Amino acid sequence: VLCTARRADPVGLPAKVAGVYLKAFAKPTPAPKATATLTKSELSRFAGLYVNPTTRAPTFVTLAHTGLVVGRRTGPALVPVAANRFRIGNAEWEFAPNGDLVQRFLGSPPRHPVTLVKREMAHPSAPELAAYAGAYTSAELGATYTVAATDSGLTLKTRTNPPVTATPAYGDAFVGPFLIEFTRD
Repeated sequence: VLCTARRADPVGLPAKVAGVYLKAFAKPTPAPKATATLTKSELSRFAGLYVNPTTRAPTFVTLAHTGLVVGRRTGPALVPVAANRFRIGNAEWEFAPNGDLVQRFLGSPPRHPVTLVKREMAHPSAPELAAYAGAYTSAELGATYTVAATDSGLTLKTRTNPPVTATPAYGDAFVGPFLIEFTRD
């Protein structure tokens, strides 16, 4: 959308038009219903950390008192539909016998399944966290990041931005508002 009027909204206008037309085509997705019952012991084998091998992004699956949830503590519930398959929104998650997690999108347009690999969660000690502390410079970005260890993770700050907290995920990877992975030489 091209607009020459100063007060025009080139992002909002097409969104409003699309909303009018797409509303007629949208079919509400019914909430998934549990069709399988699993014990806490059966569910516990699926809890853990799964990593996308392409993006390296972690996905946490946690055993909560209500069942499996996506996240470290709380999050959307995984609804059991079979002994190793769960629904969440428009997706089906299948825990494979080898430990992988296969995510299939059930909506439209169709998408290829994504396979996440189960990884051991990192639990670094205080001295291990302290080894990450220091100043890291990116010549490409013209930025220096100062990393400090806390009792449970890392704090990153730059000259101009407020500090960012990152918690251990797997190996040398930490998560906060973005994924941080340290490379050792």
